[in-house]
Amino acid sequence: MPEIMTKWPLTCDNEDAPAGAGNTTRGLTRSSGTSREGLAVDATRSQLDILRATGLVVATGALDHDVYAFRVEGEPIAKSRVRVEKSRRYAVGRTDDAELDIANAVRRGSGPGDRFAGNVAVAAVFYRSNRHRVDVDNLLKTVLDGITKSGLVWADDDQVTAVLGVIEHDPAHPRIAVAVANHESTMLRGDARRTRTCETCGVAFQPHSDRQRGRYCSLACRPRRVQICTACGGPTSAPHVVRCLPCHNSNQRGTR
Repeated sequence: MPEIMTKWPLTCDNEDAPAGAGNTTRGLTRSSGTSREGLAVDATRSQLDILRATGLVVATGALDHDVYAFRVEGEPIAKSRVRVEKSRRYAVGRTDDAELDIANAVRRGSGPGDRFAGNVAVAAVFYRSNRHRVDVDNLLKTVLDGITKSGLVWADDDQVTAVLGVIEHDPAHPRIAVAVANHESTMLRGDARRTRTCETCGVAFQPHSDRQRGRYCSLACRPRRVQICTACGGPTSAPHVVRCLPCHNSNQRGTR
């Protein structure tokens, strides 16, 4: 069984939850007359959600250890396209709110502890309260952007090299169950990418692409390609310039 870093979503005391478990609820309210039987049902639902999301993320080819899983209560919201009106771009407010709710859910649970450094796989189960048509990829985009906004799970969402989403119908309890794990892939991301040492300053860095030679970490460290002045033997300002500026000016004055 994978080691699950579970963040339990109950706002009440849960005897089955591990000690120190975080709270990752969104929009969850309970009346003061809630019975212990009802809380037990909620705890069982939480466990089943976490186990299902964990099984899905392992099915993507993720490494079956250190799985970070959490739940978010509330209606799953699909990522909306950016609207353009009179040369102004703006995002639909519901999408922004949903991403912020997911980010806050991760923050309340303190995230996985240490951020995932390399390739990452993400699986999510979306329990919607209605049967309206919605694309699962847009639901996943909301989850990924929300997790990225939290800043606690990965450094950049380009580390995600495997995703899996499932939509279910639960009119009484809309929610999201998410699992994140390390992923094995030949498309290396994050710290798993090849690092090189700058030939100028000696700092380790990652080139933007594997096709780049990556000899220097920045333009400041990259030496300028210059030509040798044909008059004095000094450097010129560019490879196509055959004389340095002082020699050029001196030659111009001599021909007048």
